[in-house]
Amino acid sequence: MGKMFEDLNKVANKDTDTPPVTTPKKTPAKANAETEETAETTEATETAETTETTPAEPAKGGKKPSPWKLVDEHKAARLKAETELVELRKTMADPAKFKELEEKYAAVEKRAKELDDHIKYVDYSKSAEFQEKYQKPYDAAWQRWMADLGELTVADANGQERPIAPTDLLELVNMPLQKAREAAESTFGNFADDVMSARKEIRGLFDAQQRALTEAKKMGGERIAQMQKQMQEKQETLRKEITGLWTESNKQAVEDPNYGKFFKPVQGDDEGNTRLQKGYEMADRAFTVNPNDPRLTTEQRAEVVRLHAAIRNRAAGFGRLAYQNSQLEAKVAELKAELDKYKATEPGAGEPRQPEPHGPTSARESVFAALRAKAQ
Repeated sequence: MGKMFEDLNKVANKDTDTPPVTTPKKTPAKANAETEETAETTEATETAETTETTPAEPAKGGKKPSPWKLVDEHKAARLKAETELVELRKTMADPAKFKELEEKYAAVEKRAKELDDHIKYVDYSKSAEFQEKYQKPYDAAWQRWMADLGELTVADANGQERPIAPTDLLELVNMPLQKAREAAESTFGNFADDVMSARKEIRGLFDAQQRALTEAKKMGGERIAQMQKQMQEKQETLRKEITGLWTESNKQAVEDPNYGKFFKPVQGDDEGNTRLQKGYEMADRAFTVNPNDPRLTTEQRAEVVRLHAAIRNRAAGFGRLAYQNSQLEAKVAELKAELDKYKATEPGAGEPRQPEPHGPTSARESVFAALRAKAQ
């Protein structure tokens, strides 16, 4: 500790006239020669290290800066850097948000390209390609030539001189070559060649536009025809798919072990078969008409709506009717089984034999016959 204060005093009083304060070193009274030698060696080493770490040149003004001042400057610089880092992080976009925006931009750019490719075949003059390749050079030529020919004058209807206007040059552009040359020489004299050069360039750019539009229209017609063909092929494929599914579904309905008997004709039941056929015709017609068809009259639309309502109610009631029918069939089967037991029973001795009843004509008559037998 004494050594530390001694070193600090040396640093504080290095460039002053005040001698350094030396703190007396406490040494044990009884120290052997080896201990004294070790202490001296250690002191010499520490003195050498202090000498090496001391700056060779004093700070500005001949004094070394205070360590506490350096610490304060370091803290201030660090606080400033941390503040700048916080502000910088605020301005930086969140990586997830940046990725989302990048994906949205890519989608918008892709859609824009698709629309621009489509507009080429609908109205090529509105496409970005036409504007860049044909319209901009055409407009630039007009601006350049009007600037070059701006000092020329022409005579108006009253014989007064006026500056050349775009309509004057446009008239020459729309004239045949021979008439344009004659008009240019008559109106502009020595500058006829300059005006004809302007006419040639503008006319060439305009013709290039027309050729591009004609070609685009031709390609658009071919593309529309190709798209129509593809659409027809898709519709035909879809029609075949739906027809196959329709046929298979109706086949499965007829072959269903529980409900198939309701959907196929029964031999000998002419009335039932006729009703079944009318039901199929009614359902098929309901699937082919649409009440939203604007061509229908008010009466026709009402008829179609009633037809759809009838199909809906019949479809909804089928499940309950099938259930009730199965219950009745089970009851009939039970009564027939009980009736068969009575038929198999012979009358006892001395009991008159009941007259043989006439054979039942239907399941209903069988049930009532069995009930009459029980009553007797």
